[in-house]
Amino acid sequence: NTSVSAAPCDDFSGVKFPPASMYEEFSGTNYWTKNSVSAYGIGTGSAKFDFYSASVGTVQSLVSNNFTNAAANTYLTFDEAYAPYSSSFGPDTLVVEASSNLGVSYTELATLLGKADGTGELNTAPATTSAFLPLNSQWRPNIYTLPSGTNKVRLKAKSGFGN
Repeated sequence: NTSVSAAPCDDFSGVKFPPASMYEEFSGTNYWTKNSVSAYGIGTGSAKFDFYSASVGTVQSLVSNNFTNAAANTYLTFDEAYAPYSSSFGPDTLVVEASSNLGVSYTELATLLGKADGTGELNTAPATTSAFLPLNSQWRPNIYTLPSGTNKVRLKAKSGFGN
C-alpha cells in the first residue's frame, strides 16, 4: 500500500483483523489473530501472535500502512501481555521497528524477549503450559519515540515455540 494517511490508532475492537490501517506479513500459516481479551479489560480486542503454536524460527509481522511522516516527539504506544511456556522453550521475540522510507528498510526501536526465567522484556505473567490468555492485571504499557520522518511501523514476532 503506497497511499499515505494519518498515523494509525487502533484498539483492535472492530470486526476486521487486522484493522484497515494495518496488514500482516507472513508465509504459510498466519499466526497473527484478533484476541477477544483487551489490555486491562478495557475494550473488546487485541492483536495476538500465537507463539504457542508457531514452530521455532517462524517470523511474521503486523505492519502499519504508510502514514504521513511523523513529526518530532511522536510516539508509538501499545500494551503487551506475555507468559513463557517452560525453560525448555524460547525465547520468543518481538522486534519493534520504524521506517522512514515507506518500508524499504527499517530501524530497530526495541527487541523484547519472552524468557522462561521471567526476566524478559515481554514477560508480564508467570510461565504456563496452557495457551496464555492474559488477565486484566497481566498487561504492561510500552512507549517508543519514533524517529522524525517515520511513515511506517512494524511489529515483528519470532517464535521460540514459547507461549
